[in-house]
Amino acid sequence: MVPVGVVGAEEQAPQLFDLKPLAGCSASRPSHHPHPAPFPLPSRYHIHFGEPIRFAGSADDEDAELEERVTEVQRAVQGLLERGVAERGSVYW
Repeated sequence: MVPVGVVGAEEQAPQLFDLKPLAGCSASRPSHHPHPAPFPLPSRYHIHFGEPIRFAGSADDEDAELEERVTEVQRAVQGLLERGVAERGSVYW
């Protein structure tokens, strides 16, 4: 498995407002989701690839063992994201 971290996609359509407080006002059109910008904003995507991670075993392994693998992958991706955010200069230029 090769971990990948993508930095920049979250700035392309940031949450502008949350209509959750107004959801109870309209029974015909409840909205519980944040609403992104009405058009995509100019953002650069930075894609970071980590070192391959190799696992032995199978999908039938014990849940605790599988959870350890999932945690290892999550840590690797989180590290890539943190490095990518620290290295980028400006969000939109």
